[in-house]
Amino acid sequence: MLLEKGTGVPNYIAGLYGACLKLDQANEYVFFQPNRSHALGQTLVANAPPGLAGAVWFDLIQTQSLIRQSQPDIFHAPSHILPLRKPRGVKQVVTIHDLAFRVLPEQYDWKHRLYYGWQVARSVRTADCLVADSENTKRDIIRFYQIPPERIEVVHLAVADHFFQAADTLLPRPVAEKYFFSVTTHPKRKNILGALRAFAAFASRSDVNFVIARPMGKAERGELLALAGQIGVGDRVRLWGYADGRQMATLYQNAEFTIFPSFYEGFGMPVAEAMACRCPVITSNISSMPEIMPDGEWLVNPYDLGDMAGKMQRMLELPPEARRRIAERNQQHARVFTWEKAARQMLNIFETLHSVKS
Repeated sequence: MLLEKGTGVPNYIAGLYGACLKLDQANEYVFFQPNRSHALGQTLVANAPPGLAGAVWFDLIQTQSLIRQSQPDIFHAPSHILPLRKPRGVKQVVTIHDLAFRVLPEQYDWKHRLYYGWQVARSVRTADCLVADSENTKRDIIRFYQIPPERIEVVHLAVADHFFQAADTLLPRPVAEKYFFSVTTHPKRKNILGALRAFAAFASRSDVNFVIARPMGKAERGELLALAGQIGVGDRVRLWGYADGRQMATLYQNAEFTIFPSFYEGFGMPVAEAMACRCPVITSNISSMPEIMPDGEWLVNPYDLGDMAGKMQRMLELPPEARRRIAERNQQHARVFTWEKAARQMLNIFETLHSVKS
């Protein structure tokens, strides 16, 4: 299991297994990774080269060696891919976070589609149990791979405690001007370009700015800024870059609203995080996002710029009491998504598998 800063899977591993280690004193946990930069509990290391080739080598080959070395009863692959050969006597669990490469293939290069197309298909067939981040991902697994539903368990992701804690403290404004907020590393895939176009439809009649957090590649950053300039909102967009947990909470808490109009999500973590911070949210009415939102009032069609622009304007015009009610309802719903709950579900999966003879 690879623990690297700034990506969703390491946060998943740290959150889920941090809770498992607290709840489960009876079993031993051993973690695998290609370096010791971020260790969690007892860790075995198989040095792998950096980049995609190293990740492939680690996932498919080196993990097999680490399984033979540690001889676990159960192996859990936290992100889509199991080792190339199924170890004898070892039950296998694989988490499928999403199937975006199947739902939106045009958003991925041919190497990504080829590798994940082969490995995910193999992994879902050989796993003893599949874990999906949402009911929507479960439906996608059944749709694309014809896996029986009884082999798939839904374990929702969770919100880190510091987002709830931040909501109880008035944090300093990170931006002096009034702003709304988005989180993305891929503006096209997450439809931030669409949100930008929707903003341009009413920007001249508003004093709000658009703040976008998380690192982007040079090409993605250039595309976003070029579009902002072309549609006349270049001076109203601020790219924040990387933000740690406390900075993210501050950005959510002080925003007029968070917009997350993604075309597809396995879970949609920014929606849950924003709700935990008592930030109003506008998000898509497709894939997993309706599972996370407490009601459908602030869901939008991500392909309809008019729908997005209308909801954004309406949100900005809400009176304080209406905003307060939305914020409280959102936070209450976000409390459903805890790592303790996810850990208890995962432990139940492990116990069930262990009780079944090979």
